[in-house]
Amino acid sequence: GAAGRYALGGGIAAGIAALAQPGLLLFVFIVPLGYRFALARHKVPMFLTLSALVMASAGLTMAPWHVRNCVVFEGRFCGIATNGGSVFYRANNPLATGEWTAEGEVPITHLPELVQNKLGFELGKKWIAEHPGAFAILAAKKLGLLLRDDRYGAYWSILRGEGRSHEQSWARASPQRTLWYRIANIVSGAFWVLIVSMAAR
Repeated sequence: GAAGRYALGGGIAAGIAALAQPGLLLFVFIVPLGYRFALARHKVPMFLTLSALVMASAGLTMAPWHVRNCVVFEGRFCGIATNGGSVFYRANNPLATGEWTAEGEVPITHLPELVQNKLGFELGKKWIAEHPGAFAILAAKKLGLLLRDDRYGAYWSILRGEGRSHEQSWARASPQRTLWYRIANIVSGAFWVLIVSMAAR
């Protein structure tokens, strides 16, 4: 039916999005939460069917690139991204702020990409295991920054639309441009509040 087609299309879209931004894999894994309404309307079979359709179609969409990485790197790495470990460590180390950082406490970005990936995951997991409290606070901070930020919408199209750096854009932005940027950021924040509110119903 229509619900199945939407689930299939949503899974394909999620798979394509995850290839561009592997962090979106988290959304694929929490798909069952999005279909919890089916438990009330259509009971367990429909819930399981829709959840499975989304996750399976997303997995099949990502599979060719996943297999490619396994072949190219001779089994040493079988994910859909080869820089995940580096990003993971820079986001989870004593110097992490919740925003993008160029380097962690232990410099690894000068190493070959696959070495960065392996070492980054090891160092990041070690830090998390040794500092669970700091990790929990950092995770909450990251979520707050994510939900209130819009660096790919208002930030780039309004504030940095002329191609200047961050500092140059702020220094040369007219009052009107700054105002519109702040309005767009508020609208972006309101969008996320609406989404979270609807999901919580």
